[in-house]
Amino acid sequence: MGRFEPLAVWTVFWRTIARHYYAPNRRVSRTEFWYFVLGAIAASFLVAIVSGLADLSLPSLIVGLALLPPLAGMGSGRLRDTGHNGLLVWTLVLPLLLMHLFWVGFVFSPFNPLNLLWITTGLATITKTIALIAFVALVYFWVLPGTPGDNRYGASPDGIGAEPAAA
Repeated sequence: MGRFEPLAVWTVFWRTIARHYYAPNRRVSRTEFWYFVLGAIAASFLVAIVSGLADLSLPSLIVGLALLPPLAGMGSGRLRDTGHNGLLVWTLVLPLLLMHLFWVGFVFSPFNPLNLLWITTGLATITKTIALIAFVALVYFWVLPGTPGDNRYGASPDGIGAEPAAA
C-alpha cells in the first residue's frame, strides 16, 4: 500500500457511484475498497450534519439506503479479490436493509403494529446480532490482501480504482 491520498478518496467514491453503482462481478483492491468506504462515511457524516441542523431525518435515511447497493457491490468485489464468494456480503446487507426499513417505518408511524412486533418480539435484537457477527467476519475478509494475479473471480485489480481492461 502506498501513502494516503485524500483526493483519491473522493475520486474513488464518485467514480464508483457514477460507473459501478452496483457492480458485484469485479474484483476490488483493498485500497480502492477502503477509499470508497471512507468516502461513503464522509458523505454520510456531511448529510447527517446538514440533516441535524435542519432538524430532518429523511435525508440521512435516503442517503443510507442509496449507499447500500454500492457498498454491497464494493464489498462483494473485495471478497472476490480475496478469493471468497461475493455473495457473503448479503449476510450483512440484508440485516442492515431490514433494520433501515423498520427504522423508516418507525419514524413515520411509531405505533404501527409491525414496528411494535419488530421491537417487542426481539426480532430487532436478533437482526442486530446477525449484522454485528457478519460485520466482524466481513471486515476480517476485507482487510486480507488480495490473491496475487488472477483468481477464479477474474483478473487482479491494479492500483487505486483501476478500471478493468476493455474486452
